[in-house]
Amino acid sequence: IQGLRLLAYRAPMEGTGNFYVEYYFLIDPKTRLPKPLDLQPIRTKLAEILPEDRAVCKWGGFDIEALTFGGDVWKKGDGNCCPSGGSVTMKLAIRDFALVVVDAEYSPRSLRDEVDR
Repeated sequence: IQGLRLLAYRAPMEGTGNFYVEYYFLIDPKTRLPKPLDLQPIRTKLAEILPEDRAVCKWGGFDIEALTFGGDVWKKGDGNCCPSGGSVTMKLAIRDFALVVVDAEYSPRSLRDEVDR
């Protein structure tokens, strides 16, 4: 990714939802040791751009290969199945072994609505 070597690890979580957690490490070319890639910049940007009663409740929108994040947004009171709070998209980059948000946009339209446009 961006000329850096990456180690990715995917581990299943307990429960009936078939969920998993992913871990990403960038390999330092000098030491050849893995450095964890912190995804907190995505969460921080979500807190900045989403309206107060909105949240991303299902995390699966991070694409390490494309360095993007995108997902549906839930309004307060939405059921687990049915987000109605719009969508969010982000472009990301890696700088000094850290994930940074290059661009981020919240839309009141869902991702499905955006594709149908």
